[in-house]
Amino acid sequence: MSPTLLYWSAWALLGLLCIPVFFGKSLRLFRGFSSWMDAKPGRPMFVRFMLLMVLVRLLMIGLTYIFLYVDHPEGFDFITHFSGFDLPGQDRVYGYGDIPHFLHIAEFGYTNVGDEYDKLLVFFPLFPLTIRAMGHLLTGFLRMPDFRDYMLAGIVVSNLCTVAACGFLYKLINIDHTRRVAWDTVLLLLLYPVAFFTSSAYTEGLFIMLCVITMYYARRGKWLVCGITGLLAALTRAQGIICFAFAGYEFILQTWQANRMTYAKDKTKNAFLRLFGNPKKYLPGLVLGLIPVGFGIYLCLNKYYFGDFFKFVEFQRDAPWYNGWAPFYNNMALNLDMAANHPGLAHVMYWPQMFMFAAGLGLLVYGYFKKVRTSYLLFMVLYIYNCYSLGWLLSGTRYMLGCVPMFLPLALLTQNKTWRVVIYSAMGLLSLYFFWSWVAHQAIM
Repeated sequence: MSPTLLYWSAWALLGLLCIPVFFGKSLRLFRGFSSWMDAKPGRPMFVRFMLLMVLVRLLMIGLTYIFLYVDHPEGFDFITHFSGFDLPGQDRVYGYGDIPHFLHIAEFGYTNVGDEYDKLLVFFPLFPLTIRAMGHLLTGFLRMPDFRDYMLAGIVVSNLCTVAACGFLYKLINIDHTRRVAWDTVLLLLLYPVAFFTSSAYTEGLFIMLCVITMYYARRGKWLVCGITGLLAALTRAQGIICFAFAGYEFILQTWQANRMTYAKDKTKNAFLRLFGNPKKYLPGLVLGLIPVGFGIYLCLNKYYFGDFFKFVEFQRDAPWYNGWAPFYNNMALNLDMAANHPGLAHVMYWPQMFMFAAGLGLLVYGYFKKVRTSYLLFMVLYIYNCYSLGWLLSGTRYMLGCVPMFLPLALLTQNKTWRVVIYSAMGLLSLYFFWSWVAHQAIM
């Protein structure tokens, strides 16, 4: 039988077996899953999310390697690969994409000596700093003076941050929605087709965690904590500055809702102006100014190393990134052209990017009609616009993983039984396909 036919037949069978997991029906083994998901959160929540993430990751990795064996049985020795940690595709984890750049910054910092490493200034500083700190921590913990494996440190940071992100995402969604919707939102995040980047030394785990924590404390009205975590998000990736818009909008919304009864008799616009003309009302929100300070620190690093606050813009326009600002419709046109001229890359890079743009807009509209909180919709609008306004977008599918609020309308859609089957089946199969493609050296960035 053809290995390809074996592969897809097995995944079809797996999909049928997994349906009871998402419905809590039929198979006795999975009957307790729904009650476990709907259980009231308590102290073991961190453990639950850690086990959930590990389960999803191990299932994806294990089955991918099994089918690598199906496709190449003559050149695959499980004992050798697993005992020697020489796994197929491990070079993708250790030396692919942006990973070497983050590890270099973690070890040597930014430089301005005139070589190719100067351009690493385009990467924001917080993730490399956390890698360096974790490297020192692991060195002390393992009591091995020569141990300084920054790659391992990056993986540890990303996975711990992803688990924390899941926990705070659950708590965030549970403010307005049921525990079932909150669980679905977390599970859909973990099943996103390229969510495996959150388990490698990429910024995704840290960035998502900081954004979700910022949103959570903004919703709770804890403005100082919100400002601090937002500052850190802005030091992690350029999109972190969007947290300022989210938090600022939440502050205005919550202040108005808390005081509108006082001014209910005034039907004019003066009610709003009088409310925010009172310093006692808006002073607590001034701490949100910490969020753009994070981006300001990054600009100061540009000035310190190269004498120009916006040197990173010049580096981004140059090789190898070629990423200046461009209207999103130009980006879509370029993606269509690249897909036509490079069919070998179209199915893993260009078509997925265009699909995620359409899917993001679709979920935005659906969220509006489902009355999703407007601050989440605002975050989605700004995030999608930011991601798709690059001159040459190669990692759009990965970038959209950071648009965390889009998983809420998707989770709401899964409350319909038919859509639940479609969405979970598609997400599961696409996750496995993209991870398999990534391990097989496809251009997934």
